[in-house]
This record gives sequence, C-alpha cells and structure tokens, in this order.
Amino acid sequence: MSAAVTSSTAAGKTPAAPTPTTAKKVVDPAATPAGDATASATEPRTAPGANTGAATGSTQAQTGVAATGDMAGMNMKTMNSKGVQVGKPMDLPQTPPKGDPRFQDGSTGPTVPKGEAKTLTIPDGNGFGGAKGRQQNADDKSKNNYSVTDANFSNKLGVLATDPDTGKPMTYDQDIQTYNAAGYIHTFAPKTWSELVKAQDADTGKAGGATILEGSAYLMGLTKKRPDWLDAAGITGADIPAKIPGTNRDAKEYVGSLQDATGQDWARPHHAESAWDMYQSLTNIGVDGEKALRLAGDDGVSGSGRLNGVNTQDGNNGFNAGEVEVFKEGARLEQETGLPVIEAMMTGHDHVGLDASALTDPAANKIIGYPSNDRTVTTARAEALKDALLAGRLDENNNTNNDNNTNNDDNANNDNGDNGNDNGGTKQQLQALAYQAPAYVVPANQLDGSGAVHAQLPQLHDTRFVDGSVGPMVPKGKAKTITIPDGLGFGGLPGRKQNDGDKAQNNYSVTDANFNNEWGILGGADGKPLNYVQQIQVYGAAGYLEQFAPDVYAKLIEIQNAGGPTILEMAGRIMGLFDGDDATAALGADRVAAIDAAMAQAGLGEIGVDPKVPVNIPGTNMDAKTYISSPKDITGQDWARPHHAASSMQVLKSLLAAGVPQDIAFVLSGDDAVSGAGRLNGVNNQDGDDSFNADEAAVWRYAAEYQNQSGIPVVQLMMAGHHQLMLDPSALTNPNINKLIGLDPTDKSASPERAAAIAAALLSNDKGIDIGNVADNTKVKEQRLISAERGAATAPLAVSAAATGASMVGMAGMPGMAAPAAARVAAPAAVAPTRVAVAPTAAAPVAATHTS
Repeated sequence: MSAAVTSSTAAGKTPAAPTPTTAKKVVDPAATPAGDATASATEPRTAPGANTGAATGSTQAQTGVAATGDMAGMNMKTMNSKGVQVGKPMDLPQTPPKGDPRFQDGSTGPTVPKGEAKTLTIPDGNGFGGAKGRQQNADDKSKNNYSVTDANFSNKLGVLATDPDTGKPMTYDQDIQTYNAAGYIHTFAPKTWSELVKAQDADTGKAGGATILEGSAYLMGLTKKRPDWLDAAGITGADIPAKIPGTNRDAKEYVGSLQDATGQDWARPHHAESAWDMYQSLTNIGVDGEKALRLAGDDGVSGSGRLNGVNTQDGNNGFNAGEVEVFKEGARLEQETGLPVIEAMMTGHDHVGLDASALTDPAANKIIGYPSNDRTVTTARAEALKDALLAGRLDENNNTNNDNNTNNDDNANNDNGDNGNDNGGTKQQLQALAYQAPAYVVPANQLDGSGAVHAQLPQLHDTRFVDGSVGPMVPKGKAKTITIPDGLGFGGLPGRKQNDGDKAQNNYSVTDANFNNEWGILGGADGKPLNYVQQIQVYGAAGYLEQFAPDVYAKLIEIQNAGGPTILEMAGRIMGLFDGDDATAALGADRVAAIDAAMAQAGLGEIGVDPKVPVNIPGTNMDAKTYISSPKDITGQDWARPHHAASSMQVLKSLLAAGVPQDIAFVLSGDDAVSGAGRLNGVNNQDGDDSFNADEAAVWRYAAEYQNQSGIPVVQLMMAGHHQLMLDPSALTNPNINKLIGLDPTDKSASPERAAAIAAALLSNDKGIDIGNVADNTKVKEQRLISAERGAATAPLAVSAAATGASMVGMAGMPGMAAPAAARVAAPAAVAPTRVAVAPTAAAPVAATHTS
C-alpha cells in the first residue's frame, strides 16, 4: 500500500517477534547464528539433565539437548520470543575421560549417579594475584565432585591439576577464577572459545596438553606463563572484549576478583562461570549492565539453580535469604520496566553436569502452584515466580544467607493454606466466591458485539464472494457447503488442516458453521476459495478492525455495502496479510490494486500508516500484525474456525477493559475459550453431557479460578464470545450444561447469575461436569496456555511481563479475598442481543437483524 511501511512480512517469512517497548535494546529472535541445531528458538528450555523430571516445556529432542546431564544447557543457547537467552549454539568440549592427566584426578569422566564420583580434596588459599575469596565450609568440601546436587564444578572443564605458574596444587579460589575466565570467554568471545574447545579435545589424555581452563586463565590475565599449545593452535584471544560489554568495567580485573558486583564471594566455581550467560540474558532484554551484574551475582545464580533443580533446596521456599532478596530486586525491576527479568534470571546455573539422579524438585513450585518436578524456563513460570516474590510469598524461610548451609525447615507448610489447595481455599469457599456479586459490572455493550455495527447481508450469488458463502440466513443444513482447500496461510504460515467435521461445516447454516454470511469466503484470482488457513487470517484481521478500529471498520462496511471491495479483502490489506508475493499471486495484482484504490479514496491505509489502526493491540504491547497473521492463538493452538479468530477479539477487548492482565486476557480469548462460549450460547456442537470438551473445560475452569481470586467476572465476559456466527433459530441448540446446574434448558444468556452458576460448577465439579483429567494434567496445560512462546514454524509472539495483577498460576493465596456465601439468583429470561446495521448505501440490499 505504501513504500513507507517497513513492517510488512515478506512472502514465506515468519514475522519477527515484537520487542517490548520499554526495552533499551532490540533483540531479533530470528537472528540465530548459523549452525544452530536447535529445533526451535522459542521453545522453553529444560534444565540441564532434566530429561526425566520436567512436566512442561520442550523435550530434549526438541531443544537439541543431549540425553545426559553433561552441561546440557551450555551448547544450545538461543533466544526465545521475548528476547531471553535460553540457549547459545556454541561448541562444547568432549567430556575428558576419567583419569585424564591434564586434570586433577576425579574431576572428569562420564556423568555418574549421585554420590558415585570421587570427592576431591581442594585446599583453601588465595587466588591468582593474591586475591582473597571464599573459604570452604564442610558442605562445600563435600561437593567437590560432579555427581551431587550443586556440585562445585563440571566434568567438561574439570579442575586443573596444578597452578600453571608454580606447579603447586590449585586452591579453591583459583578454581573459581579459572571458571570465571572460561565463562567470560564462552559468552563474549565465541571464536576463541571454539578454538579452545578444539585444542582441548585434540589433546585428550595427553599430559601437559591443552585445557580450556589453562588457556582461559592466561588469556584473561590470571596466569603469567603462556602455554606453548596456544601458539601451536593459533589462539590469540583477539575477540575477547577488554571491557565487560554493557559496562565500563575492566574484564580482566573483574574476572580476577573473587567477589561479584555486590561484593559477595563467589561460592562455587560454576557460579562464576555461568553468571556470564545469565548476565548476557539480562542485557539482551535491555537491563542496564551494572544492574545486570548485580542480578547475575552469586545469589542470583544460586537462586536460579534452586529453580532448575541443580541446587540443594533450603527450607520451604527453595531460596535462602540472600537469594530471595536479589530475585525480589529482579521482580521489582520487571514490574517497573516490563522487561522479562525473572525469566532471564532463571537461565543461570546451567553449567553443572549432573546425572538425573542428582536433580531435585524446586521447593518454590508448591508455593506458585506448579508441579513439584517442573524445572522449565518459561514465561508462565517466571510470571508466577515474579508475582509470588512481589507478594512476599517466598519471604518466609528460616535460612542463613550462606549458600547451601544448614537448613531450618520450620515453615514446612506452604503459603496457600493448610489444605494444600493451590486455589487458596476449600471447594466450598470457592463455590461461595463464585456466587459472590461481581466487583465489576459488565457493560451491556460488551455482551452484544461491543456495540459494533455490522454489514448488510450480501445477496446470494454476489460475485464478489465465493458462491454459497453469503446470502440470507436459511434453516439448518440448507446453505451450500463449500469446498475449501487446505494449505499454508499468507506469509507461508502453517495452521489448521481440516478434518471431515470441518469440511462438512463450510457453510453458514449448521451449528458452529465455519464462517458467517456477512463476510463470506474470500476467493482467489481464479474465483475458487483461498485455503482454510488464509480464511482464518482474514477473519482475524476483520475482527481486529471491528473491535479495535471501529471507525475504520465502519468505512469497510460502507464500501462493501456500496458494491466495492469486501470487508475481508480490505481488512487483509490493512493488516498486512497481502504484502507478500504469495498474496499478490493468489489474489491477482489487478485486484490488489483495486482494493488499494478503493481504500485510498476512502482515506484508509495499512497498519503502521493509518493512525486509526493501532499498531499494537490496545491495552497490550502485542504487535497486532504479528498476532493477526499467525493462524494460531496465544497458546500455540490452531484456530479451528475462521469466526473463532474474529470473535475472539471482542472477548479480548472486554477482558482488557475489565482490568485483566494482557497475558491472561490473551489466553481467555483463545480458540478453546471461544469454542466453549459457543457451546454455552447454543451456536456450537455439544460434546457430551456438559457442553464442553476437555480442553475447553480446562480453560473455562481456569477462568473460574481467576475470577474467584480477582473479582473480575471473566466467565461472563467470555460467554459473549463466538458472536461472529449468525444462525437461523433452527440451527441453535440448548446448552447441555443448563440441566446440570438447574437452569432453564433454553437459557443461552450471558447473565451474571448464569455465569456465576457455571463458574461454581466448574470449580466444584459437583454437577457431573467432565472437565477432563484435571487433577492429573490440567496444570501442564495451564502452563502451556499462559506461555506466549511458539515453535519456530509459526509467527513468534511476545507478551510483556509488564501486565499488572497476579498471573494465573500465581493467583493462589491472593490477600484480601473474602468468601461470603450468597444464594443463587434465578436466571432471568434470555434476551437475545441485537446487532445494529448500517443504513444502506447505493443499491445495497436492506439489512436484517441477527442474534449473536
């Protein structure tokens, strides 16, 4: 439309993920270095060696992590959709064999079960240059191996046998310094790191041969004697930054120091090493370098280890006091800036190679409502931790501020009440809360299409539309069923492949028909329907304009009513779907030009050009074009119906207006949420006796739990979804859930009383509702639901952590929630909301009034 538009998606390309507006740096998740073997840059990373324990997140096959725990996180680092570094494609050394003469005996060899590796005797003493640091306590000394939780070093790097300058045994502080040096090079000097890896691997078993630690120590100024093998390998260290990137600090001086930026002693060699990747994760998302050094200090790294199951748990919350404080500092920074700080901090402590037998269950999980063995780094889990930290629910812990010191587990009960219920109360309390009068009264126009105007129905056989896709409403089964092919969406994005049920519903007169007769189906240059995924995309575009750019949408209606280009054509053009060559070929260049001409005459422009079309979805920092172009909802699930993608926008707008944080609002307006709304309002096929299928029930129960704690009547707002489908009364169904909760079988209203009754039934499950195997697997689904991370093949989305309020999994135990019991109020007679039509223009047919 305009050469000034720079955000257009090239044909066959995946749109870049939006960067939070508060970030100081722009991170392109797609800019992955060549040779990345990672299956997806946006998949959550499991903790090293967590091949058996993680309940959610990607599998090792998906992330490319080896099947053992050997420093698994170190070689596959990529950035997720929020810019957080969860992997970096970088060479790993082979594990030196047991007894390799280059290392202290017992510091290398294959990963072994917990307690089966040799525990080394490492003396205390000054570091290189006389630096003073950590003196080991008894606990430290017992972990000088690589097979206990929070072992002090890794079996990939080992421990140098002797001081390269003096030939004396290495002290513990010298080990910390050499690991610090290796970590700095690993993070900021990839060429030198790769050369060191190759040299160490080539000299396996050779006395006096190359090691990463010796080379790093010299290159970072710790030792004075230059190893001969550095010259033989041609290693110069020319790419090692003299200043710590993002600060004015001298890198060698900081690496030589045995204290972190806060002045605290490094407690473990691998803490000093893996702190650098954690630091880079923080600066990549826009955190100031000095703040990042503080957050990636010893307590930050140690706390990260407690979260990823490679660090002993202290007390009831998984943290010691110092770790809680630094993570709270990160949470406050995240709240102030909107940067995903906690998620970035969770990426530390990933350089310990542990056997699965040594992994632990993070104690914080029971407080934030996650499965005990969840060790994943995901947006959802980070949000839950942030909320718990800000609420003070991770404060109570009778521990000393001494890494892995004596634990005092007096506070064994979690903060969610003595019944162990993640929802913070008994089922009776939950049900009473569900019947409570809502704190937020839903405006009537949020239940009838948000007051949006609607187009007149195009006449049957209108040549602008695929034949059979428009025309007056007809009785069930009387409209023509259209053959719509499968295929990739605009921009080459994959989405829904139709099953037999989908294909049978490609009309507008069966329950849950795939499209509506107001917008019809978009045809290609050959007059045949464009594919199903493309229909989903243009419906999403039209729905976005309907809800978030109503003045523009009203113009589209006028143009379509007057016989010009269709709403779908113009919406697709405005939202950038037709920018690529694939779209031009599918529609025809002349047709695209005609759409542009009509829009120009009406004063309309593309997203990013037309000021009336918001670039970000209002109330969020989500790039609208990115979200609309994706054929998947925020959870990564395919949109199942074109009209689902469209009507989801109404629910999203209503939820945001009610004060629901954006991450939760996106989830509660996804495909399962919209589909469930259809079952409640009689315009969607019924599954079973309760109206929901298992996935829908999980989302709707989740909504009920959130409503329970927040006081926002999200269930009622969600019931207004699925509004884009207009059906003849003969196609409507009686929601099966009504008979389970004692309502009029024909009641299809979105009244507060009916919404409260449905919420209570979902929460208590005492009405026979089959909500799937909720007790066993809903938490897994819930975590996936909130996460905005996508597979690499789909449009990556980013949802900011700046949203206020508790995240969904962090709602348990919200303070200030009363539990008054209130009697159920009988539902009033259903009132069908009406849809207002724009006055006809030119010779357009007269509009009919439809029910939602």
